[in-house]
Amino acid sequence: MSQGAIVSAQRAAKPKMPSVARLPAWVAACLAESIGAFGIVFAGCGAIMTDSLSGGQVTHVGVSLVFGLIVASMIYTTGHLSGAHLNPAVTLGFVLARHFPLRRLPGYWLAQLLGALAAAWCLRLLFGTIAHLGATMPQGAGGVWQAFVVETLLTFFLMLVIMAVATDSRAVGHAAALAIGATVALEALFAGPISGASMNPARSLGPALVSGAWTAQWVYVIAPCLGAALAAPLYRWLRLTSLSALPSQQSPLIGVYPMTHTSPQRILFLCTHNSARSQMAEGWLRQLGGEQFAAFSAGTEATLVRPLAIRAMAEVGIDISRQESKTLARYLREPFDAVITVCDQANETCPIFLGAKVRLHWSFPDPSRATGTEEEQLAVYRAVRDAIGERIRQELIQYITK
Repeated sequence: MSQGAIVSAQRAAKPKMPSVARLPAWVAACLAESIGAFGIVFAGCGAIMTDSLSGGQVTHVGVSLVFGLIVASMIYTTGHLSGAHLNPAVTLGFVLARHFPLRRLPGYWLAQLLGALAAAWCLRLLFGTIAHLGATMPQGAGGVWQAFVVETLLTFFLMLVIMAVATDSRAVGHAAALAIGATVALEALFAGPISGASMNPARSLGPALVSGAWTAQWVYVIAPCLGAALAAPLYRWLRLTSLSALPSQQSPLIGVYPMTHTSPQRILFLCTHNSARSQMAEGWLRQLGGEQFAAFSAGTEATLVRPLAIRAMAEVGIDISRQESKTLARYLREPFDAVITVCDQANETCPIFLGAKVRLHWSFPDPSRATGTEEEQLAVYRAVRDAIGERIRQELIQYITK
């Protein structure tokens, strides 16, 4: 069957979906970051203003809890859309630890700041300028430099927690939001009266710019970025050092996170369009894993399974012609033993998947970018197919099924 015939058959079998306006993935991610930053400033700084308006009824403990809870909520809301950075310092940390591309940093920073500014304006319209819109300012007896050191240390430990739960598969993924939110609340409880416990340049700049309270705001830009810049590469080094100590014969997946042996193991493969690499990975695991595994695949966008991917898999006796391209939204509420991204863009977009016990990234080249004759393109699909199959044999089949 020709490529055209396969594509036509797929389109005929696929149910028609309502026409919706689509944004590029990076624009949607930036919008999610902006919404998340808005929520943090609106709820957290709003709690400070409400406490002042009510004569202290919210209390310092209440304000700290509000910040922790809204951070956790926004991570659950945006984690699968943008990675839930919500903080320019965190984005910088991910870039320095090579978990986020430098080219996307300006867009995330701008989105986070705009979200914070929008929330600050909203608070000003609702409550006026009471409590300087929750702006952060040095309040301890040690002055500006005391606040600088405190903010640096607070962000350092916050970034360590984020790196652990967002990038290290030995930490339980679905607890990421709770761990990060709890850290924010804890640090705000003890350091709020000293520095304001910002840990987030956008959270400080938004209220400061709108209220005009510009006292020592450089502290709340430089200190959090310094803390994150120190913590992220440090955790990455610690993680790589600890992984290098694993026995050479041990599966990286098993050594990193001891999965249960209750069958079947639920594995979700992710890529951008769910059209080739993740589809081939799903097909391989269904074929090789038997009853030990339940294989799934999805993408940040849904398209069609590429005909050359179908042909390449058919050559090794695996039929993926009946698999369909699916969006990640289908699986957001489902638990998985492992979520594995097989393309770099999906890894950048979704560093946090809250329903996963294990979060791994396997980088494979995109065969859809191959050029030349159909046979030359097919050769690229074969190479990627074989690489995926070998990785599954080495890191899933060989060890987990023993």
